[in-house]
This record gives sequence, C-alpha cells and structure tokens, in this order.
Amino acid sequence: MDTCMRFAPATVTWQNWRVIMNKGGFSWNRLLGISAAKAKISRKIGIPLTRSGRQRKFGAAAGCTIIPVILAVAALVIALARL
Repeated sequence: MDTCMRFAPATVTWQNWRVIMNKGGFSWNRLLGISAAKAKISRKIGIPLTRSGRQRKFGAAAGCTIIPVILAVAALVIALARL
C-alpha cells in the first residue's frame, strides 16, 4: 500500500485537505525563483546565506586548520620552556 494513501483520511473535509494537498512539498519561494537567486548569490560570493551552511563551512575550515594551530602552539610552548 502506498504510504500517502495509508495516512490519508477516508473522506476529505475542509479541515484536513491541507494535510493531503501539501504532501508534494509546494514552495512559493521556488515558484518565484527566490531559492535559485539566493543559491546564485551564495555561489558568487562564496559565503552560504543560511545559518547551517555558514556553520558547516566554518566547521570544515576549522577542522583543517586546527592541527597546524595545535602544533604551532606546542612548538611555542616548548620554545618558551627552553628559555
């Protein structure tokens, strides 16, 4: 049995038609082209416009620079300890 049909009510009333009609994921932003425009801007400037995208980008950058920073701090501590 189809998943959509399993959860659909037997009769469609005014109160539950929104639940049934919204199964496709309609978006006014995508229809108007807002999503595509934001994506183009993000690619052009190189900075994600969403909060999660910025966090993901910062986390990736921090992940690849954390080891050299730790090594530099360790070398500095060792150098200061020898003085």
